[in-house]
Amino acid sequence: MQPVKNPSNNQILEIISSSCERAAKWLKDAQTGDMYFWQAEKAFHRNVAEQLGIKEYEKGIAVNE
Repeated sequence: MQPVKNPSNNQILEIISSSCERAAKWLKDAQTGDMYFWQAEKAFHRNVAEQLGIKEYEKGIAVNE
C-alpha cells in the first residue's frame, strides 16, 4: 500500500469513496508538513509512518459527510 502524498481535494474524495469503510486515514509529517492519505482499512497510522521513515506526525481520519 502506497499512501498518496499531498493529494488534491478530489483525490481525497476518490480515496474515501473507494474505501470499504468510506474513510481515509491521514498523517502529517511534523518536519516537512507533507500530508499522506490512504484507504482507512489498508494500514494503521504507525505502520505508514514507519514505512515512510516519519518520526513525528499528526494523524486523523477523513470522511465525506
